Amino acid sequence: MSSAAWYRIAADVLAAIHAGLVLFALIGLAVIWIGLWRRWPIARNWWFRAAHLGYCAVVALLAASGTLCPLTVWEVRLRQAAGEETYPGAFVGEWIRRLLYVEVSEDLLAAAYVAFALLVLATWLLWPPERHARKRG
Repeated sequence: MSSAAWYRIAADVLAAIHAGLVLFALIGLAVIWIGLWRRWPIARNWWFRAAHLGYCAVVALLAASGTLCPLTVWEVRLRQAAGEETYPGAFVGEWIRRLLYVEVSEDLLAAAYVAFALLVLATWLLWPPERHARKRG
């Protein structure tokens, strides 16, 4: 297998991991809200909530500072090494453009990241997680 093929595979794996992290952010908040309503233990799990809030905060800080996500930069470099066409801007912005055929400004995307992180933070503050699971019975 050629080195270009390995770079392409690595870029695809990295893109899949990146997509998984995006889904973690989006679905994670839905799981928290539904879980709070349904009293699922995961909704109050400190480690899950801390990982979710931390990830969303890092994404928001990167976006607000105008810094591309390191995963995006790494993927683009791998695609360049594979001789593939790359995309400008952010990973999520590119996929929104591909899925919805709309132009999304980086500023609007950054504002959405920050707003989402603030929503996650508000959820943390209004319905805080618990360090230790409650004992039943």
